Amino acid sequence: MIMRNVGPVILFLMLISEPAEVNGQELGNPTAGQKYAEVTCSECHAVLPNDTASKIAKATAFGTVANSPGMNELAISVWRQTTHLSMPNIVVKPNDMNDVAAYIVSLKD
Repeated sequence: MIMRNVGPVILFLMLISEPAEVNGQELGNPTAGQKYAEVTCSECHAVLPNDTASKIAKATAFGTVANSPGMNELAISVWRQTTHLSMPNIVVKPNDMNDVAAYIVSLKD
């Protein structure tokens, strides 16, 4: 099921070649993103740096997302705005999404 979404995601990531910055500024706050993720996203995802196994098997660990090729804040934000059959329809305010995206990128090895 999840594999159906992989092709479009990979294509999108290949199209993104610039870092997710606007005028040299990050789009989100990683510290605020971690706090939000610990409260909201951790119900399903492994969100902390040393967490490798999510509570729900289909929910990718944030560290795995961060280390995916071409991953940056913009890619995460755009990906989150698309429909995913395996993910509940959670409404995340744009500023919170930018913070979570910044946090995920901060987990990159």
